[in-house]
Amino acid sequence: MNKYNANNILITDILISLDEQLDKVGKTLKWKKHDSISFKENLWYQHSMKRGGLPIDFLITFFDYTESEALEYISSNFTQREISKQLYNNEMQLPKKNSNNNHIITYLNMYRFIDIEIINSFIVYDLIYQDYRFSNCNFIGYDENKTVRHVHKRSTFESVNSFKGNTKGSIAKHSFHYDGKSDCIYVFEAPIDMLSYITLNIKDWQEHTYVALCGISDEALLHRLAVNSHITSIYLCLDNDEAGNDATNRITSNLCSQYRVFAIKSTFKDFNEDLKFKNNQPVISATIDSTIETKIELLNDCCSLMDKMKTKNISDLITTYSPFLYNYDSPFIKVKTEAQYKLLISCATALIIAKQQFKHLSKNYTNEEMIDILKGSKEYNIKPKNSKSIPQDLVKKISEIKLMNQENIYMTKECKVQYIQLYIDFASFCLNTYVYLLNMRKEK
Repeated sequence: MNKYNANNILITDILISLDEQLDKVGKTLKWKKHDSISFKENLWYQHSMKRGGLPIDFLITFFDYTESEALEYISSNFTQREISKQLYNNEMQLPKKNSNNNHIITYLNMYRFIDIEIINSFIVYDLIYQDYRFSNCNFIGYDENKTVRHVHKRSTFESVNSFKGNTKGSIAKHSFHYDGKSDCIYVFEAPIDMLSYITLNIKDWQEHTYVALCGISDEALLHRLAVNSHITSIYLCLDNDEAGNDATNRITSNLCSQYRVFAIKSTFKDFNEDLKFKNNQPVISATIDSTIETKIELLNDCCSLMDKMKTKNISDLITTYSPFLYNYDSPFIKVKTEAQYKLLISCATALIIAKQQFKHLSKNYTNEEMIDILKGSKEYNIKPKNSKSIPQDLVKKISEIKLMNQENIYMTKECKVQYIQLYIDFASFCLNTYVYLLNMRKEK
């Protein structure tokens, strides 16, 4: 038996063959010895250690097998026929429809507070239905031929171990979505978040396109963009937690050169929590640390500074940040404080210049939208290595801008995009450095 076939055995079957005890939690199985591990067919993931893999890796990690021993164990305990059956039995089984949708209507409206008209609309569109066996709420994703290619199931019975997940054989790029005719697409992690946002922003909702990623992979978003060529603006409405914020930054960085990309953040963990709050229910807070709160306050100040600024150029930027280089580490607190504040002014100046450059690409952004672009930049969360490296890093970044400006008098579209990104990265660096220095002052 080869390694490829061996790695298609179900992890739970391996545990059963090893006489390991499994506990049933809802509709899933947990390994009693390591309850932080999740299984999905032939994949495993240990949340506490942030690692995972396939069956051979599993035996190596938890049972001290060598790779050859793991391969030998699987070959000796599982037949080729069993492996082939698991390998090719990936056809999606569509859950049988119930004769009514009473459970899901009650669940979505009474427990999730989604507007009844929204629920009925999605039922009429055949995008959600109640299944016959478990009364789950099934969120349906179609391909371009109106064939069901994705089903995300959600238990309608609230409990600690309530079930949710994708039906086996679902194709990620066809996840739950609704296509409108406007140039805007709104992106969510889960179907219920999507329906919650629509409830909170119900006016003319049918005009827009919406997609639930059923996770944080951007595969479904990229496919919707491919089949809806009229879309020019992306609104990322992912969870307000570490994973959601990281995904927002990643997706923005990948797509900001082709689309107008904005981040819309819920007040609490996600938009269903916001909807619960509106209905006077207990909510889960967003995961925001003090540094993020400081950044939010500073970005509000930055936006106010931008409102007062007129046209700026690279000479203005150099004039703005230069006092920082000479006085940021002054022994006099007042001088040092004023010098460090120049970083925030430099951040605003760089964004104003980037905004002006965007106009050459026929993209007219507001100051608030420029702040959102900054939040989505790849360097938004990168902290300085240490205080000694700050001056050199700052000079290096401005030198990159100057060099590109000198070498490209007449810029192509691609060069212009890179040139704009340099200013946004410079603004990110100034903001992160200012926050870093503020925290150092607080610690002292």
